Amino acid sequence: MAIYYVRPGGNDSNAGTGPATNQAWATVQKALSSTSGLAGGDIVYVAPGHYLEQVTIGITSPSSTVQIIGDVTASQFTGLSAGIVRLSGFSSAGNAAIVYTGAILKGTSKNNLSFSNFIFEGRGTGTSGNGLVTFLTSQNISFSKCLFSQQGYDGAANAGAVLQLSAPASLALNATISKCVFESARLMVGITGSNVADTTSVKDCIFFGGNYQLYVVSCQVTVVNNTFSGCYGNACDFSSGSASFPSVFRNNLRSEEHTSELQSRLHLVCRL
Repeated sequence: MAIYYVRPGGNDSNAGTGPATNQAWATVQKALSSTSGLAGGDIVYVAPGHYLEQVTIGITSPSSTVQIIGDVTASQFTGLSAGIVRLSGFSSAGNAAIVYTGAILKGTSKNNLSFSNFIFEGRGTGTSGNGLVTFLTSQNISFSKCLFSQQGYDGAANAGAVLQLSAPASLALNATISKCVFESARLMVGITGSNVADTTSVKDCIFFGGNYQLYVVSCQVTVVNNTFSGCYGNACDFSSGSASFPSVFRNNLRSEEHTSELQSRLHLVCRL
């Protein structure tokens, strides 16, 4: 196992193996690029700061989990104060102009990646496969204690999610989304599986506003202990499921204000 570091003031020509400015990388893109050397079991600590980037994951898909951790306490770094870790399409923190339209974090056929303690903000294109954070044909992707915020409501109501995940053909997605907050987006979480046994879960999350808050297609998913609030369309929509692989929807709070009835189509068997 190796540990790598990203911090403001670092340099992508560094080795990335130490927390000081003359050791750490400067960008998340470098950490996840094909030249970083990142492999299964490694950890990347990202220092507090605003990272204005569009990250396309280039590392070879690891065989075991790689953790990318926003170090909000700056405990892994010297000379830095605690603060948020922001991967952003904005030109500066706050409500400045959008620089990047489209995914600010995207991977295709990349497995076993875990992200925690990040703010992801910007503006996706609103089309399928081009949400704010997108992993296509990927497995074992995890997000914990992250905030997802998208400006605008572009695109179709059920495409181009702020967080869009899809499984490889005939394989399980096995994604984990826990203790995250989603806000200000037309479609917040889009999940597409393969109608096979799947451990995908959405737990302990908060959803504000939007047209679709959780849109699930052909995926066995456990949805537990979430809050769905202020949706003007379908808070949760399950489509094209399989009776052989029932989903679980339990102990969720749904605000009545501006929220339509929970959608559960007849071809999905959902264990309540």
